[in-house]
Amino acid sequence: MSDSTKQQSEAADHGEYVWRFKLDGGQMDRVHENPLTEMLRRQLKALMGVVVLTDAAGNELRPTGFKLMNQLDATPFAIYAEPGNGHE
Repeated sequence: MSDSTKQQSEAADHGEYVWRFKLDGGQMDRVHENPLTEMLRRQLKALMGVVVLTDAAGNELRPTGFKLMNQLDATPFAIYAEPGNGHE
């Protein structure tokens, strides 16, 4: 049993969930230099392609940016920006 399979099995035994996201093996142009914000941007962009967020009243929300919880005073990071447009 490989180490990753063993870890998955142990996590399942403890009632934890394991989330996996397929990563493209090729080099992709980055919009944001920070790897964390770039990973979040890509995941949010993909998620927005399959869900519609709503508020409590059922109104659709179409976010175009995001902030990290520890940087709420910062300028939002663009979700739909294209590489080379001067972001971050």
